[in-house]
Amino acid sequence: MLMVRFARNGDKDVVRGHESNAEKALKNLVTSILSQLVIFASGIMIPRLVMVNLGSESNGLLGTVNQALVYLALLEGGMGLSVTKALYAPVANGDNEKLNGIMAAASGFFMRVGVVYCACVVALAAIFSLTLRSSLPSATVFAVVVVTAAPQAVNFLWVQKYRILIAVYGKSYFLTVLSTLFHLAGSVLKVIFLCSGCGLTEVQALFCFTQVAEMFFIVRYVRRICPWLKPGAVPRIGALEQRSAVFMHQIAGFVFNNTDMLLLTYFCGLTYASVYSVYFMLFSALKSIASAFLSSVTFAMGQKYHTDIKEYLRLHAAAETYSSVVNFSLFFVLNRCAGPFITIYTAGVSDMKYADPALTWLFTAVYLMDAVRTPYRKAIEFSGEFRATKHHAFIEAAVNLSVSLICVSIFGIHGVLIGTVAALAVRGVLMVHFASRKVLMISPVGFIFKVAANLFVFSLLAVFDTACGMRSGLTSYAAISAYAAAWTMISLLAFTSAACLYDRDSMAALLKAIKNRRVGNDATTTNDLR
Repeated sequence: MLMVRFARNGDKDVVRGHESNAEKALKNLVTSILSQLVIFASGIMIPRLVMVNLGSESNGLLGTVNQALVYLALLEGGMGLSVTKALYAPVANGDNEKLNGIMAAASGFFMRVGVVYCACVVALAAIFSLTLRSSLPSATVFAVVVVTAAPQAVNFLWVQKYRILIAVYGKSYFLTVLSTLFHLAGSVLKVIFLCSGCGLTEVQALFCFTQVAEMFFIVRYVRRICPWLKPGAVPRIGALEQRSAVFMHQIAGFVFNNTDMLLLTYFCGLTYASVYSVYFMLFSALKSIASAFLSSVTFAMGQKYHTDIKEYLRLHAAAETYSSVVNFSLFFVLNRCAGPFITIYTAGVSDMKYADPALTWLFTAVYLMDAVRTPYRKAIEFSGEFRATKHHAFIEAAVNLSVSLICVSIFGIHGVLIGTVAALAVRGVLMVHFASRKVLMISPVGFIFKVAANLFVFSLLAVFDTACGMRSGLTSYAAISAYAAAWTMISLLAFTSAACLYDRDSMAALLKAIKNRRVGNDATTTNDLR
């Protein structure tokens, strides 16, 4: 239904292809879901091969290095989000002159970031190789850090500005398809290398090669669809005036998002980091699938915010309801399946016990708390209220770091997740209150009621499933798949039924759109949803 609404605003596309926003949103959604399924499948297979063939320390090292490199991405200084926000208006209005100026400013900045990033990667590799408690050779640790970081360095120096432009135009599906193809090719090669007895350095070198090769196609695509881009345009630095405030958000955000793995590595060891990485793999993969719907229409919502605020408010309400239904449904299913799946998945790994019911519930809480606040975070980003909310981000990071440091010494791996839950609770209240009162000018009571209703349904389903005792028979991947498929249908029906009670307008509009589409009355549907 959101995609049907987008058809009315969009249909002037200044790049070649002249797709409507509805068509682009649908392509973004479909390609994103398919891509996440491919990534999820490879993400399950490859870490297991690493653990079995190279040990839990190697798997823990990869997880730790990846999170540490995210910290280095702070060098971007908030430029990515600043450029994205700045491009919404000129893209919506077809102002190519302003767009060229913004791209020129972004290009110069990303080039400087790339040079500094390369130097920091070498320093990080040296620190890790000298300080990590591991039986892995120092030379291996150093090489793994360098080859894992190389694609991001090339991205900063050459491609990042083009990725942002493509996404703002709503053509993320091209990036998704391209990334999926290269990811699939790289995954096949990784499997071959791991099964052939190759080491960790060779496996990561493959990752580097496929990621860099993908970037050549991104540059060619941008030059084809945007031939009017002028590399020598006068930079419009003023259009990115809020980048320092965005940078503050990113510092706090990276501290919050990447504290857990590093704390576990240094306080508990790489084996516990490996346990965390397995749960993180499952839940982050499902998060990518569950968030595909909202991500597929973000470009159009950002443009709509700057052209028709009343229509944006209707889109926000609908997006909040539909994303809640999808997220609560899918994370309920993962909550019930994670334990049996991990038990089978880690069979044969003898150096650590991976299955832990408490971890399953803590990860479920973390990802659901993050999901329900996402529409409000998007509203703040579209409005550009970065300065007014930067202290919220620092409060979140401070709560996460302080509670995690206290709890990790008491509760171990569970302690870092307790800190994350505490931080999400504090920031969620601040974010929803600010976005509701200052940006959307609506009451947050509706949000509270939606969350309460979904938690009630989640609890009922969990009690019913436990009472039935069906999970005791989940001893194979086939049984888990059948169980998950059945519960996905049941949970979607249950949460959709609840949504019909707390947001009748959005659900009625969706049902009407589906009914009209069946009879081929797309034009009527579009008009009715205006």
